[in-house]
Amino acid sequence: MYSSKNLAVLMQKVAESGKCILKHYKGFDSIQAKESVWPNKLFNLQLSENSIDQLLNNAEKLAKQGKIAPTLVCPADEVDEHLLSRIRKRGYGEGNWKAMTLVASNLRLSSEHPDIEIVEFTDFRELNKWHAIVEKELIKVSPLDIEILQHLLNDTGCYFFSGKSVGETVTAAMLLVHEKEAGIYLVATQAINQGKGFGSAITAKCVEKAVDLGVRKVHLQATRDGASIYKKLGFQDCGNIELFKLTERKGG
Repeated sequence: MYSSKNLAVLMQKVAESGKCILKHYKGFDSIQAKESVWPNKLFNLQLSENSIDQLLNNAEKLAKQGKIAPTLVCPADEVDEHLLSRIRKRGYGEGNWKAMTLVASNLRLSSEHPDIEIVEFTDFRELNKWHAIVEKELIKVSPLDIEILQHLLNDTGCYFFSGKSVGETVTAAMLLVHEKEAGIYLVATQAINQGKGFGSAITAKCVEKAVDLGVRKVHLQATRDGASIYKKLGFQDCGNIELFKLTERKGG
């Protein structure tokens, strides 16, 4: 079963960089970067039949005032289908990711690839190359604050990986280990090198590292296109993570 607890741990670590504002409200938390679109979101939802309307009214008001992040993240392990239908009736802009989980020992493919070398790194110079790929291929719409990543690079629970082909960094990923579970984040590959299996290889490397550290389960959030790749590695589809843009409503 997918768990969003690892993501919540990551948000706490990101906030400790001093480059984001983490706020706790009744029913949800908000994290908002000062100079980046990532990881801006509302998370750690605690919704109920009786509280949902008041919570959404408050969150929508604060989001429109720019006081909190505008995107509400609703994982299946936090919000049931009935409450999701209540949110949808409000007409917010929608999107979704796939929640995916792997029992770490069940990894189906190796990180070995004839055309790429996957390495773990702690060097700031390599981080600059890593950052460039993630910002261009994954974040796209806004700068990604590298100071947040520098802070995570120094965190003992975070592990950064890059993949090199012909001496050039072409793919990137990050692993966060907390207790006996892990999350894989910010997986990206240069556009000209996509479709070559590099993303699968670096994801497998993250899982192999997690196994070495005694992790039992690995979680990630995938796009619909990426989900098929992760399934080949052994990840199970655990339902959708629904996204709602509180500052956008259909028809108004």
